[in-house]
Order: sequence, then C-alpha cells, then structure tokens
Amino acid sequence: MPEGVGYGPQDTTSIGKNLNVIGKHAYAYSGIQTIASTGTFQTLLEFTTGSSLFVGTISWCGDAASTADFYVNIYFNGVLIWNSTYQDSRGAMNDQPLPLVIPPYTHVEAKLTSDFAEDVGMTMAGKVYK
Repeated sequence: MPEGVGYGPQDTTSIGKNLNVIGKHAYAYSGIQTIASTGTFQTLLEFTTGSSLFVGTISWCGDAASTADFYVNIYFNGVLIWNSTYQDSRGAMNDQPLPLVIPPYTHVEAKLTSDFAEDVGMTMAGKVYK
C-alpha cells in the first residue's frame, strides 16, 4: 500500500475529511454538509499528505436553489494559499475545478462558508507520485 495518511476503505466510496489513496489515485469527498450562516469557516477536507506528491483538482458545489455568496479558503501547513468569493446570482454554486499540486508532508485544510445556511460538498481527485 502506498505511504500516506487517511486511507479509506479499499474499492469503496469513503466520505469524510481524509485523503483516500488507492494505488496511484487519490480522492477526498466531504459528503454534503450544512454550512451555518454565521460567517465562520467550516472545514470540509483536512489531511496530511505522506511522502508522495499529489497532482489533481479540488471543486465544490452548493444548494441548487441558492443565491448565496460562498467563500472558500485553502491552507497548506497553516498558510492561506487560496481565498475566493463566489457570488451566486444564478441559483446554483458550481465551481470549475481548481488545479492543485500538494507537496509531500503537507497539512491541507479546505474550508468554506456562506452568507446563508447552505448544503455544500467538496471533492478532490488526482494522482500521487513518488
């Protein structure tokens, strides 16, 4: 089994904050979570990579009936590396995948908040390289 943390069940879908590695492929799926409208960021994904380099994408989606604004922060080792606001007047917050390259031994946190209580989900998918 490749070196790393947060292994989910092999050959099954695993939901949670962890990065799941199967062979050379890696994914994380937060499941759908309700974000409170307090303006406090909620952690949807959190893990520490092993000795491999991760190359892939991260994306998020919100309630299809929403017109809320969403705020996304991504941290590597406690340092903010991505900060975005998505104003959603279309009624569905669906982001284009954001490319990510995560170095080995990096603590990753992906957080999201909204100006309304919303159901949201976050997904990462890619490959790991030694």
